[in-house]
Amino acid sequence: FPTRRSSDLGERVFECHQFMLSSRSPVFRAMFQSDMTEAATKRVDIQDLQPDTVNDMLLYIYTGNPQNLAHGAGELLAAADKYQLEQLKGICEERLCNNLEIGNSVSYLVMGDMYQAHQLKRMALSFVVRNMSSVVRSRDWRERLMDHPSLMAEVMEAMARKEAGESLSRRPGPSQAQASQDNPAKRAKCSISSTPIRQIGRASCRERV
Repeated sequence: FPTRRSSDLGERVFECHQFMLSSRSPVFRAMFQSDMTEAATKRVDIQDLQPDTVNDMLLYIYTGNPQNLAHGAGELLAAADKYQLEQLKGICEERLCNNLEIGNSVSYLVMGDMYQAHQLKRMALSFVVRNMSSVVRSRDWRERLMDHPSLMAEVMEAMARKEAGESLSRRPGPSQAQASQDNPAKRAKCSISSTPIRQIGRASCRERV
């Protein structure tokens, strides 16, 4: 799909096709086949994804090949969950699971809970509990968990099971963690529309009919 920048507003524009978006994502399909505003305007405003993430998501929609997983798997996981791109979500989840380490285990635990990535959440929880003595020396782990009290409770419960000699592999239930892992103020706004979506300091995707 073509991309360009609007010289007058300095916006990034993604020109897309409605049938491509609808064929891949049930969320986009519902938007364009209902009485929602997006169906009339052919424009979808995306408030919580970075322009590069939107670009990578659209590349996947068009080609079926995920891009930039080495550095953007977490952001792509969020996009895939939001637009119900289940195959992309599974690919991102697997990549994150394979990259678990002390420094990112708590962030991945939060991410798995937020985006209902159950395998990632399960593996991250097990990793955190098994390596708690090292995790507690990592940066910001306490603040991240304190922002998600239900997750903190799950960690404590898993620690108790470990101390009792019980298995840690039991699948944890989804919690009600709602806080975003990133500061929303640092995120860019993006849109998808049948006319290029414009945004100043944001991403816009425009959909060509």
